[in-house]
Amino acid sequence: MKRDLTPDRRILKAFYTQYVAVLLILLVFSVGIVARKSQPSNEGALVHTREPIEVQIGEIELKELFAHERSAQLKDGRELEAVLEILRNHDVKATLTVYATSQLNVSESFRLAVLRARALHAHVLAARVPVHAVRLLTAAAPASKAHAKVSFESMEGRDERS
Repeated sequence: MKRDLTPDRRILKAFYTQYVAVLLILLVFSVGIVARKSQPSNEGALVHTREPIEVQIGEIELKELFAHERSAQLKDGRELEAVLEILRNHDVKATLTVYATSQLNVSESFRLAVLRARALHAHVLAARVPVHAVRLLTAAAPASKAHAKVSFESMEGRDERS
């Protein structure tokens, strides 16, 4: 025997069905919020900017950068000024490798290389080149007669916000 539901009972049954559906929806959202808070934060991944990629674009040797072979005094050279002009006006980094001389013993050669690097650093700062655009290194004298080598790298992948 099947029971017939009165109109009031049908309305009440529909109300309870919708009420339970709303409670289930709220429960699902609450569980989602709690589960999200308990997981490690991924905020960094959402706003992470790409790291700049250094791509070498050129390399030159500066042969007459210093007054003479055993000197740390800079000459007035167009090559160095051209390098500094590029670093000031373009989105480029440079690694300046300053060489010591092979005419001195190892300790004197190293001392001279450090003095040359300091002189070059002071000149770069005086020329108002951004600090992040230049990296200075010292090295033993190469086979060539160069006083220094400049390696240019472009900064690709830089985000506009950085």
